[in-house]
Amino acid sequence: MRAFLFIIFLLIVVSAQAQQSNFFKKIDFRIDIAQYQYPEDSRVYKDEKTLFFKAENKDEIMEITLYPEEGIKIKRLHVAGSADYMVLDSLKEIGNKYFRGKIRLLNLPDIRFLRLVMIAETDAGLITDEIKMSPFFETFVGAPVEAQDLYIGEDRTIELPAKNIFNIRIPSDWQVAGPLKFRLQKGDNNTIKFFVHPESVGYKDLVLNLKTVSPFLKDNNELSFDLPPVKLKFNIKPSRIGYVNLDRSEFFLDPASLQTEEVQVDFHRNFELGKTYRIENQQKPGGRLVAELYTVSVVGNSNKILAVLRPYTLHKMSEGYLFIKDGDELEFITNFNVLEKPTVENISVLREGQDWTSSTVVYPGERVEVKIEGRGLYKADFYFDGVKDVSYDTTRTSDNVKFYLIKIPTDIIKRRISLYMNGIITKYDLQLREFQVPKALGFVGVSYDKEVIPLSGNVFNKPVLTRAPIKDVNIVFFENNIDTKTRFYGKQYLNIEVRIYNTKSDLIEFQKIDNVVVCPGEASPRYFFYDVKDCKKGEININDYLLHKTYDMEGWWRLEITIKHNDQKYSVPGYSQKITFIKEMITALDLQVSFPTGLLVKKFSQSGFGNLTGISIAFLAQFSFYDQQKVGKLKPYKIGAGFIALDIFNLSENNKQRDLGFVVLGSLFPVRKESKFSFPLYAGCGYLLKNNTFFAVFGPGVTFNF
Repeated sequence: MRAFLFIIFLLIVVSAQAQQSNFFKKIDFRIDIAQYQYPEDSRVYKDEKTLFFKAENKDEIMEITLYPEEGIKIKRLHVAGSADYMVLDSLKEIGNKYFRGKIRLLNLPDIRFLRLVMIAETDAGLITDEIKMSPFFETFVGAPVEAQDLYIGEDRTIELPAKNIFNIRIPSDWQVAGPLKFRLQKGDNNTIKFFVHPESVGYKDLVLNLKTVSPFLKDNNELSFDLPPVKLKFNIKPSRIGYVNLDRSEFFLDPASLQTEEVQVDFHRNFELGKTYRIENQQKPGGRLVAELYTVSVVGNSNKILAVLRPYTLHKMSEGYLFIKDGDELEFITNFNVLEKPTVENISVLREGQDWTSSTVVYPGERVEVKIEGRGLYKADFYFDGVKDVSYDTTRTSDNVKFYLIKIPTDIIKRRISLYMNGIITKYDLQLREFQVPKALGFVGVSYDKEVIPLSGNVFNKPVLTRAPIKDVNIVFFENNIDTKTRFYGKQYLNIEVRIYNTKSDLIEFQKIDNVVVCPGEASPRYFFYDVKDCKKGEININDYLLHKTYDMEGWWRLEITIKHNDQKYSVPGYSQKITFIKEMITALDLQVSFPTGLLVKKFSQSGFGNLTGISIAFLAQFSFYDQQKVGKLKPYKIGAGFIALDIFNLSENNKQRDLGFVVLGSLFPVRKESKFSFPLYAGCGYLLKNNTFFAVFGPGVTFNF
């Protein structure tokens, strides 16, 4: 169980991160005594390199030997799990040269194409590789050596020996070859039933050219679907018993036996007019009553007798002859089909990669498989109204089920595709719906005092910093980018959320714009079929929904716009994109009261280094500078100008240091933190009013910010 979970984990990681890459120079595959090399023995089939290998049994054990490319150091090598095979021996490294392991291939007759996925752990990460393989089985159809005797009017069933008949395409319809009408049917125990009806005397050679379901390798290693020709010889002789033909070979059964069929029968002198004959399934008395035949009259000079046929039970020509009796006395031999009247009971739809569903909803441009279930469908022809691209799977047809592969036209107008059977409309139909699939938000653009920028670019992968006022932010839609000529997404349902944060990252406004519907534009092949009554026309101006307008945003305010799909409208998760605008500032002006203490004051009118003062008071208008590398963060210095009162708290009369002056100060904040209370280091110069002299100051202080 741990190994299984580990493999699942590896598959998830590989699908998200690893890139597929060849990491081997060759791989040897061995089944029993047969050996194959990849890529030498591979063939290109349906534009893919495929390794075809011969299988004998339903399950086979395959040994794998893998030789890595030189220069690739593989730590571990795994075969990914699959329902088509089971890992018996995991791949193990042998002598630092190659890896070897075994798998058991399962249910090979049911596998059309096998994909073997290998995962290698290297120093550079995980590497995956995929080998496409296809099993084929030795397939043939035999024929009797001697000529077969046939009699006019009598049907004959001949069993042809065959091998692996599951891989043989057998046409189910009646075919004509000269004096012979014939058809094929799969029998039991690897035999094919050959039904033949002769119509004239003589010798006849017949050649059957059959094909396989899956290709196989011929002796010259070429791919082929063609089996060797099957040659049959017949000696057609005159009828042994009076055989009469009806003008039709198929009739439908009325369960209540109330319906009769008017037919014409070959004239024979032993027929009596105005008489009812029994038609039974055996020559001896007491056979099962299949139908009754009432002779009415001779049809002019046509050598035909007009009669009425009343079927009572089902019968197939392949089950044997029918015997026309007068009471219990055998008069003639004939044969015809009495089939169930075609009836549809259910239809189902299958999409690639999904399961059958009873929902008959289809979408323009998609290809789906339709399964029709019922009774008597063998002779039923179906037609899908308004659909031309229809293919019928003859390999899986039966009296109870038929399969059709159809492609819904991209320009179909009808909302319901009616199902017709034998030219008559049924109560079943396919319901056409427009696609409603979330598409990546590349069809949305944003304009903010500039050109429109699509969300599919890289501009909005990070915050947009702007120093100028943001006059307007508009959401713009590119309707023609939703649908393409081959892929439809339908109407897009969006929700828009707008948030504004102040300088302290407090949310000060939140607005929602719900139920924004964007319809595909005129470039879409389905443009004229969408209901556009609720579709948004034009752009959305965000300021129309805000109390705090974008052009009034202050420094370092943040505007966040989130555009996302309305998940309630979709069966799968939609897409989301967040756009962030930040009002950037270079400087900030504030008023400051500080208390420089122990300043060293150098008066230019006096000699020496200056004197230390006591506590002073400075009133300054200061400029702060923002760090351009960090959003909203101030640099640790300021520059301001204002007044300074030196040694103001020393009130003695002989205090010569007390003075008032104009000053230009620069301050350095050792603690890089915005607060009302801090301890800066000052340096500056100015002019003292009392001493009437210029001066310079340097020293610490205490600052209060407002």
